Amino acid sequence: MSGIKQRNILPGIDYNYSEGIKVLAGEAIGAGDIVYASGFANDYIQVSKARADQAPTYQASRLLIAKHGMASGEYGIVLPWQMIAMVTTGADVGDKIFLSDTPGAPSLAAGTTSVVIGSVVGVGTLVSDPPGKVVISPESHRNTASVVNIKSFDAEVPIVPNGVVEIRHNVPFACTVSEVNFIADDTVPVSAAGTFLVAVTGNAVNLLSVSPFDLETLVLGTLNSPADTSASLAKGALIEFTFTSNNADLVGAGLRCQVIYQAS
Repeated sequence: MSGIKQRNILPGIDYNYSEGIKVLAGEAIGAGDIVYASGFANDYIQVSKARADQAPTYQASRLLIAKHGMASGEYGIVLPWQMIAMVTTGADVGDKIFLSDTPGAPSLAAGTTSVVIGSVVGVGTLVSDPPGKVVISPESHRNTASVVNIKSFDAEVPIVPNGVVEIRHNVPFACTVSEVNFIADDTVPVSAAGTFLVAVTGNAVNLLSVSPFDLETLVLGTLNSPADTSASLAKGALIEFTFTSNNADLVGAGLRCQVIYQAS
């Protein structure tokens, strides 16, 4: 009897059945649940549902996806990757998929511990055309060096005597602010207390430790950082600063507003 030739093995679409692993369910598991190796019994790997709020307890374990539902104590198949339907409205293609705090469940938002398990490939609902789709591939993310996405919003601020200048910026992804700086690059603005202020206005997130913040303390070439760096921003959040001069003689040049943030 001849063996099966490689060219006769059909490529997978949603998954490759040939990559499946037979396991023993350590608890009731649903189709599409994210599982981890929780033990060993009867010569088989035993698996249980993974959850982000317990990730440190099995951080070295391999994460897999259940091909179908399994009762506790039942044998079944798990996969290293699979494309599944998922509601992805509000996301963009390429956005990360995370393990959630709900046992076995993927999510568009990170859980207690940020564990990336896949990415969005289709935006929509379960019944839309096209539907929402994600590729769950935990191992490819866990075995790849993490790339930290850090960006800097940097804007020149003209100084208008007895005037108001507004600076606005929408963050392109969910992030945590690490620095807010106001820098006098060329000339320190001539200002007495209360004559040159920066504040957060409108519905924008407040990134200042004190608002309004008095810019009389600016020193040439020195970062002045009145930031509340505990702020976590949602994708698309508006950063808005209003610079107000209360002095007709206020002059200066080279003032710069800088916000540095990191993807969360």
